[in-house]
Amino acid sequence: KDIIDWSNTMQHDKLINNLKKWFPLNKSEKAVNPSNETKRQDAISIEQLIKLGDDHYNKKNYAMAVTHFREAAEKGYAKAQYKLGRCYQYGHGVQVDLLEAIRLFREAAEQGNAEAQNELGLCYRKGIGVKIDYIEALKWFKKSAIQGYTYAYTNLGVCYKDGLGVTRDIDIADRKSGSAGMPRPISYA
Repeated sequence: KDIIDWSNTMQHDKLINNLKKWFPLNKSEKAVNPSNETKRQDAISIEQLIKLGDDHYNKKNYAMAVTHFREAAEKGYAKAQYKLGRCYQYGHGVQVDLLEAIRLFREAAEQGNAEAQNELGLCYRKGIGVKIDYIEALKWFKKSAIQGYTYAYTNLGVCYKDGLGVTRDIDIADRKSGSAGMPRPISYA
């Protein structure tokens, strides 16, 4: 089966196309690593898992949502880790487990997921599953805000308004919230 039948043009054309992808003929063509093709196909299926999870979650079928989020999260997908973390945080489809929620938020946040960064910041600011640490909260809010996540700007504004981890400064608080087009921050502590 490893021998190529050169009289079979379909098999020949497939081989040539694969060779062109893997070994470009000129400098303008980029080689395609076959494992990257697999990763792209996995990403498509992961996005489908997330969509299925979202659909079940929105229908309050949390157990099925958790199944889909978990499958994608175990493959290291940050968005799924964040969503699964929320399920653990609120007990949707699983028992409440704040330590697991924090672990998942951290994994997603360290991969650059802005929602997870903001959520991890909230956990540190409010002491949800971790000891209150305003400096750590501020760090995660800033990382999220840099990506333009609106709620992170509001949370930064709250930190500046209430002096949480920073010197209290109403002007900066107003600017942080204003950056997101949000009203003045309200203390939620």
